[in-house]
Amino acid sequence: WMMMSKGKHKPLLHETLHLVDVPTATSSSSSYTSVSSSSSSASISVCTLNCLAPSYVFKEYFPHSSAKALNWETRWPTIINAITHFNPSVICLQEQESHFDIFEPKMKERGYDSIYYQRRGDRHDGCGLFWRSDALRLCARLDVDMNNLARAFTKGTYKYDRYCKNCVGIIAIFEIIQTEFGVLPRHVCVATTHTYWNPNFAEVKIRQVEYMMHAINRLCANIMHDNPDPLPIPVVFAGDFNSTPNSGTYRFIVDPSGVMDVTRLRPSDLDPRYKLHRNKPSKPSRSSSSSSSSSRHHHQSSFSAALPVPITSLLPIPSSHALLPSTSSTETPPSISPEPISSAEEPSPSESPMMTIVEGRPSPSIELINPLAPLLSAYTATGQGEPRYTSYASDHKNTLDYIFYSANMLHVTRLLTIPDEDVLTRMHSLPSLEWPSDHLMLMAEFKWK
Repeated sequence: WMMMSKGKHKPLLHETLHLVDVPTATSSSSSYTSVSSSSSSASISVCTLNCLAPSYVFKEYFPHSSAKALNWETRWPTIINAITHFNPSVICLQEQESHFDIFEPKMKERGYDSIYYQRRGDRHDGCGLFWRSDALRLCARLDVDMNNLARAFTKGTYKYDRYCKNCVGIIAIFEIIQTEFGVLPRHVCVATTHTYWNPNFAEVKIRQVEYMMHAINRLCANIMHDNPDPLPIPVVFAGDFNSTPNSGTYRFIVDPSGVMDVTRLRPSDLDPRYKLHRNKPSKPSRSSSSSSSSSRHHHQSSFSAALPVPITSLLPIPSSHALLPSTSSTETPPSISPEPISSAEEPSPSESPMMTIVEGRPSPSIELINPLAPLLSAYTATGQGEPRYTSYASDHKNTLDYIFYSANMLHVTRLLTIPDEDVLTRMHSLPSLEWPSDHLMLMAEFKWK
């Protein structure tokens, strides 16, 4: 994959990176038919970073990082400098803490408005979305609580505990109010999430992603209905998906058909790291609940990817409360709480096509649906595949972070370079004094087709 040129190492990693052009002819989205007849040159840039929340920083898990490099007071100023260095339109953060006392006011000083959704339970981190107030106006938001997936099961049961991981996501729809070319305003949807970390919960992660995509689709449909627009709303879906490029979750997101049959898939088919991970001791849970069920079932060799109710019936329902008045530019709409589902609304197991998926056993057909297809990963636009790493620490070096986009409405014009592995090796492990997280920052610029 494209790497930055080797040379003199500068103190801060983000200062050694740069944005590179992606010719339209080489873009992987060029084969998709545009749904737009407009020749508009409107653009938007999106950055994403897992901050490494201070709640999850323990010296024993980052043995090659200095105490100063791990200190939050050292890290947060570098995070803010890095994410604003290239002046992106929208910034997606995961494992973000200190929103109201640090990030919100500091980013406001730099021209960014924001929304934030903290995780449930005893977790102190959450997901944050920041946008340039001179370029975008927030039209609607939807806070997504992944614990809603657990509502398909009886509280306290194995399946309930398995899906109740306190993971969250944020969806926002913006109106472009200023562009370099002075085109008319149009909408764009940007969403971010942080799925569950454990490879042994592959079916949970893929369901969390499916859930987010249906929520995105529902909010976009709501906006289209209430605010007619001649064009569909393109989507940029970024974050830490805790899934490698050869995982079932990744394949599901980028499958152009929008349908994935998981009927006979094994856990290792959904996440190849399953067999490597299953015999390792448990790590600190950066994305789990406080329940002991995670460790209790850590070595399960079979799983259920099914839900006894359709996933759409578990979604938060966008309402008028999710929308901002068209004249407002500062008011933040309230979070949307999902409406309870009565037992009468739940189909019986015999009526539901979503039954069970158990390793080595036949089961009814189970299909996952991606209503946003076709989506592509921005960093594949050059034709060179995903970066080798987006997470680089002493005990984990993987590609887990992505920026997905609507391939039939947007094309990638520029990408932020990824540090050469030699540079990362010289730092031994992340975080370091040169880079404040164990994840790397990604950024992509898009233009409408």
